Amino acid sequence: MQEPDGSWRIGELAEATGLSVRALHHYEAMNLVMPIGRTSGGHRLYGPAAVERLYQVVMLRALGLPLEKIRTIIDAESPQLRSTLSQHLELISARTREQTPPA
Repeated sequence: MQEPDGSWRIGELAEATGLSVRALHHYEAMNLVMPIGRTSGGHRLYGPAAVERLYQVVMLRALGLPLEKIRTIIDAESPQLRSTLSQHLELISARTREQTPPA
């Protein structure tokens, strides 16, 4: 459940995304997704922008991109994201063609 100010506790965000709390800690260490603060109990809180960024990370990770590349892509402007996704799609398509036996 979201906090009244629209932020998410780390456990709630982990559950909503299917990630582990440990994965979110790792993403923070890599400067992929940063909390906006902490609760009085010391739990990390993530705002709407961090949640949106996290979903971008999850999407790109599902495409098989490494975390370092994901950070570069997300930190860059949108055209690089489109270009990288196009290149990745071409690579996946080529691999699929190579592995598909002729009809």
